[in-house]
Amino acid sequence: MYDHRSIAKAMDLFHFEEHSPGMVFWHPMGMRVFREIEELMR
Repeated sequence: MYDHRSIAKAMDLFHFEEHSPGMVFWHPMGMRVFREIEELMR
């Protein structure tokens, strides 16, 4: 089973901060993937 956090770390898509639980900090490639998926959903 894959864990999205380990995949994201390996692909440098996003990260989480300890002082902002639940908040996603997108990296440039991660934001691109997110926007593409968002567009497909529309």
